[in-house]
Amino acid sequence: MNVLVTDSVRDLASFRWPEGRDPGRRRVVFVSVDALGWSTYGRMLAEHAGRRQDMECLHILLRPTLWFRAAVRQMWRPWGRGQLLNDFSARSLLVWREVMRRLDLTTVDQVHFSPASFGMCVAQSRVKPYTCSIDATGELYWRQRGAAGVPPKNLAAERMIYQNASAVIAWSQWVYDSLLEDYRLPAGKALVAHPAPDFSDEALAGPRVGVTGLLRLLFVGNDWERKGGPRLLRWHQERWSDRAELWVASGKAPADGSCRNVKWLGAVSHDRLIEEVFPSADVFVFPTHFDQLGIVLAEAAGAGLPAVSSRMAGTPDMVREGETGYLIEPEDEAGFVGAIERLLTDEPLRVRMSLAARKFARETLNGRAQFGRMFDHMLSVVEPVGAGTGRGRATPARGGWAGKVLATRA
Repeated sequence: MNVLVTDSVRDLASFRWPEGRDPGRRRVVFVSVDALGWSTYGRMLAEHAGRRQDMECLHILLRPTLWFRAAVRQMWRPWGRGQLLNDFSARSLLVWREVMRRLDLTTVDQVHFSPASFGMCVAQSRVKPYTCSIDATGELYWRQRGAAGVPPKNLAAERMIYQNASAVIAWSQWVYDSLLEDYRLPAGKALVAHPAPDFSDEALAGPRVGVTGLLRLLFVGNDWERKGGPRLLRWHQERWSDRAELWVASGKAPADGSCRNVKWLGAVSHDRLIEEVFPSADVFVFPTHFDQLGIVLAEAAGAGLPAVSSRMAGTPDMVREGETGYLIEPEDEAGFVGAIERLLTDEPLRVRMSLAARKFARETLNGRAQFGRMFDHMLSVVEPVGAGTGRGRATPARGGWAGKVLATRA
């Protein structure tokens, strides 16, 4: 059960745990960054944790201010030969440390961080058992970027986070393998749990059969350039504008009214995306240049959409090659065009992959099972705080610079 889900630090000043301590329920604080894919993940955590009767959960979804986001982007910009401008997540750690000062952790059994890097303050002090989720390790990130390796200071800090954690939740097999091979983490400490919605038979859409109008290609991604939106638009206009619509769900895509049979949806709420946009499409295309996983691939599978995706990082966990879609090397434009062409022209293939995607979503990616295993693992590796009648409380919010770091709501 969830006691509180908030994106406002101010709510912590008046927060109280329920009176009395139920010995059958663990108290867990989930701290997630409310940005990029982690925003979706934080809300998935809250949704699935709310169904558990063996946990009392406080969810804190932190939303960095614009100036803080700019600082972090500058911090992560490669400098020279694969070096970072600043030490590993230094500014981020200051923010999370200040937030944790607002909470009394006396009666809390564990803290879960998403992503892991923001747990540095707890990793250093070891004041409370903690777990964390990651979509990539530092070693994997730097390999993707073509660098020789993680700068030594960064690697040491990252290793400390993983080694001091009670459990590390890997979003994909790609990440899990790196934890064991690059960081020598014991297999029992790491677990693969894919981030995905809850797919029930009733919620899953079916393939659109016997379409008399134009078929629909779907692109979803606010980071228009990085996700490969411009090249998909070019392919569509050059080859398929008379045979298929291209739907673009992106808050940053530059809508061009001169493009033929392109529907610019703009920024789309997650609910509308799941309930309306995905079920109305025929093929999902994810030609990203750089990603660690792509939660949107799981959402597309749940809607019964064959996917054509870049083969990189954790995407093979989300698309079964030749069964639920196609995985193409990121810069192989001919490969993308050929795969999309096959799905547009071969209805039996499209229907077969659609049904396979639904089955894959229901039986393998299903968030209820994935998060269930994750929570079971988290609870199994940490002993509960002694049961009692103690009342957890949060200390009053402190003044100073930290109050300006996070965008909060009254």
